[in-house]
Amino acid sequence: MTRYKPEIVLGTILLALFLAVCYWQAPGHVLTKGEIEAYVQRIDQLAPLPAQQKADFIADLRAWGEADDGKPVYMFNLMRYYPQLQPLPGTEVKATSPAEANSIYEGMTMGIALAGGVQMPVGSNVQGVRKGATPSTNLIGHAADVDNWSRLLVVRYPCRRAFFELVGNPEYLTKMMPYKFAALHVDLVPTDGATIMPDSRLLLGFGSLVLFLAFGWLRA
Repeated sequence: MTRYKPEIVLGTILLALFLAVCYWQAPGHVLTKGEIEAYVQRIDQLAPLPAQQKADFIADLRAWGEADDGKPVYMFNLMRYYPQLQPLPGTEVKATSPAEANSIYEGMTMGIALAGGVQMPVGSNVQGVRKGATPSTNLIGHAADVDNWSRLLVVRYPCRRAFFELVGNPEYLTKMMPYKFAALHVDLVPTDGATIMPDSRLLLGFGSLVLFLAFGWLRA
């Protein structure tokens, strides 16, 4: 037993780390109507959005929350920078451009998002397809309201509760949200992530490592 003590200690540490990450990423309980209303009231009170935009957001948020299935959410963020920073009631955004404001926003939200088990598997700047008098970022679909995007994110939430926790956080609402909504138009589309393919390089590397260690163990 003494001979294998280092291996046992290392195995225990790795197992504890694995279980901690699993807990961090575990879906939460389904939202209750009371919890939804508590989040919604906080957003209604603190979100620095124009009245109609806030009302629409709250109505959609309430409907989505009431349909909670307790499963992870992959939130599709499609964003288009405004030509210049937009004023929001009662807020001050310390940035010189929409792109800078959004960069500040993403940096500020990183800590609070990670604490809630939120991850961003994809964060991309749009490449652009056509420039000139009629610029476009799309290969297909050129209607004005669905073209000329600036940035795309896919954000994984362990459950809908994690999203409500983020957007219902007072610090987020008063200090972070203004930077995002002053900088860009955003379409948020929640999806279920029904098909997610892991990176084949990681699978091959992990499988090769397991095979190599198993081969060495059998020959020991």
